[in-house]
Amino acid sequence: MTVDDFHQPTDEEIIEEARRLDKELPPTRSNVRKEISFAKELLVVKGTEYADLAADLVQRGGEEYKPPADGDWRTEAWGAERADLNKRYEDACLRVRLWTFPEAGVEEINKIELDFRDRGVHQNRILVGAKGTSPHPAGAPAAAATTGSIVLSAPTPGPPGLAVLDTGLPDGWADMHPGLAGAITQDPGDLPEQVIATDLALGHGLFICGLVRRSEPSVRMQVRRVLRFRIVDDAFLCAELGERTEPVVNLSIVTECQGGATAPVGIRTAVSALARKGTVVVAAAGNNGSDGQPVFGFFPAEFKNVIAVGAFDPHMSPPTQSGFSNHGRWVDVWAPGTRLKSTYVKSTDLPTFAGGWAIWSGTSFAAPLVSAKIAKLVQDKAPDDTRLPIQVAEDFLSDVDRSDFSGNGRQLFPSHLVELTKDS
Repeated sequence: MTVDDFHQPTDEEIIEEARRLDKELPPTRSNVRKEISFAKELLVVKGTEYADLAADLVQRGGEEYKPPADGDWRTEAWGAERADLNKRYEDACLRVRLWTFPEAGVEEINKIELDFRDRGVHQNRILVGAKGTSPHPAGAPAAAATTGSIVLSAPTPGPPGLAVLDTGLPDGWADMHPGLAGAITQDPGDLPEQVIATDLALGHGLFICGLVRRSEPSVRMQVRRVLRFRIVDDAFLCAELGERTEPVVNLSIVTECQGGATAPVGIRTAVSALARKGTVVVAAAGNNGSDGQPVFGFFPAEFKNVIAVGAFDPHMSPPTQSGFSNHGRWVDVWAPGTRLKSTYVKSTDLPTFAGGWAIWSGTSFAAPLVSAKIAKLVQDKAPDDTRLPIQVAEDFLSDVDRSDFSGNGRQLFPSHLVELTKDS
């Protein structure tokens, strides 16, 4: 199967789909490079001359974002506490602020950003879940034969070792897959989403959790819902990352920055802060690849302090680079990502998936195999091992053989991962 057999929805198509599902989604804008952001918002780096910059932004009609008392789309989606982004930045010591420009049109917002970019003003970019692919139209998961409940040993006691920031978990997930329950801590602020047939992406996070559970059964996960209808903005994800305490974070989320565009400044700030603490951030490389030249401009995977994971097809002999996977020298690790089998939603709304299992492909699902392995190594450190998690990851990756894939990243395919590809 070639890349031409996969339908890759564009970011614009994903935004339009989200609008159909949620009328509260605010207006978006797109610049000449077709990069999408929220229309009336800008993220501002809080430097030493922030007071002067703030005064200039006020003159241009701006104000620091404050969630209105009667709620807006963020309070409706996450609750007032999680929507108060600037307070969360302060509490996490992140030097960014979100600004709104209520009366500004698209052209004015573009001009404000251009006028002040060299002073740390950037668009509030929209990111999408790393668009999963399958041998079926629209990148949808395919139903798999019922495997039954996962029967595995209990996770190691202790705090979660891996944060999964994704779509969260659907309503009734523990009943769907009892074998997952002991391994997952769900944030109490994450209200469960009802399973609806029009939103197959809802099972994205559940699928990832199943892969972690099957590949490294002793790893405990902290699950956070950051994607709503497959999208999240730079401002919100920055706050979520800034509050992480787990040693390893998995991000199967991506945004494309082409033509010299700046990378998402909020995520860059938060990831840098995590790296200084020794936290490992693993990110999907994205599924915009082709059989042609390497691609560039995909974040957060391309940040230097993030482990970028590409996908390969373990069903081929020898294993081959997945045609959909982004590639280039910035891809650090390759892991199985084609036709993996894992936990998925089941509901009367989704009769095709009555068994609650699916087959899915994408770098979204290669990434958690890497993050789970690193979390396991960090968890199993000897008591006198003083290495930070990021040092554990570096030592591990230095021992992994290099691949002959595009960019020559390292190839992770421990024998126990073969089980994830059976009967698929």
